[in-house]
Amino acid sequence: MAPTVTTENKTVSQNRRSALFYTTPTTISGTETLMNLIDVSMYSKLTIQLLNTDATDATVKVYGSIKNNPSGSAGGTDWVQVGDDITLDTGIMKAISTTPLRHLHIVGTGDTAVVTCWVYAEQV
Repeated sequence: MAPTVTTENKTVSQNRRSALFYTTPTTISGTETLMNLIDVSMYSKLTIQLLNTDATDATVKVYGSIKNNPSGSAGGTDWVQVGDDITLDTGIMKAISTTPLRHLHIVGTGDTAVVTCWVYAEQV
């Protein structure tokens, strides 16, 4: 089961908004959804940060879609992987950025790795 995603809406200036989406630490056993489908269509800049706090490694894949209502699971025909696989060693935080998407989905694989995800989205 995917962890709950918390959203904090923010104001950058009178005409610009931003949001922070984040999860609680999630233990990965096999393949797990780290952040289920989130709608980021109103933002033009996305930064994804990932932190592994466990002694085992994890591999994370970030998927995006520009379709209004993407069907299927991440990695399917309506989704494209954003960047390369992200390897998170013990205690490592990594980040990637991307241009506009409509939806974002993050999946991790590993054996007992504990991963937390943050997505900062901003109108530019």
